[in-house]
Amino acid sequence: MVGNAFQVLPPQLAACPSLTDLGLDSNELRGLHPETLSCLSSLRALSLTGNQLTEVPPEIGKLGALTLLALGGNEISELPREIGNCSSLRTLTLSENALTALPSELGRLQMLRTLRLDGNPSLTCLPDSLCDLRALEALSVCACGLRDLP
Repeated sequence: MVGNAFQVLPPQLAACPSLTDLGLDSNELRGLHPETLSCLSSLRALSLTGNQLTEVPPEIGKLGALTLLALGGNEISELPREIGNCSSLRTLTLSENALTALPSELGRLQMLRTLRLDGNPSLTCLPDSLCDLRALEALSVCACGLRDLP
């Protein structure tokens, strides 16, 4: 469903609990229906790159099977603490957003291998909990406003 004109996560997707891969890149998404998101518990890959999202609902934490979450190219300023419940997450892309901080709960993502934060100029620090990510292989922070590392 890439390159369409969806403005919200289609509620009809709630009827697809076995869906494992969902790509809604380059749409006009401004919001995610929390109820619909909660029904997608089998999702392993969710790509919402290049939309107009300003927030991620806490229900993202109910997606325990998620291994890939791509949220680059949006207008997200913060992540919910519940992101730390996505225990299977291996790749998290948050490049080109409006992030000002990251929740310390990111340190609970013990399977996370790749974290992309490029292009978040208001992101001035990273949580100390990132040092707990023993599986992390790639951290990309180009064009951020970082002043220090944990």
